[in-house]
Amino acid sequence: MNQMLGKRISLIYLAPFLHLCACLIITVLRIESGWHYMTLADAPASIIVIAMLYDLDHPLIFFGIIGTLWWYLLGLGAAYFWKFIQSIRSEN
Repeated sequence: MNQMLGKRISLIYLAPFLHLCACLIITVLRIESGWHYMTLADAPASIIVIAMLYDLDHPLIFFGIIGTLWWYLLGLGAAYFWKFIQSIRSEN
């Protein structure tokens, strides 16, 4: 059981890690079309970030941090939701 919980916790960090890696790859390789795909992947959070970064020359740092936090919060929310569903199932 404890080992299974460790796997779930490590999965919480998978999406933020992939997001951060994608931001770094897009920046290092200077893939201009990559930012379009990243804004689509981060849809609700990217709208706010783009509005805040409209005048900045290099939005990578802010976009990478906010997007990574967004994916971390989504993973954390999914883990809590899963835990909630499991507690409901165990009561019945």
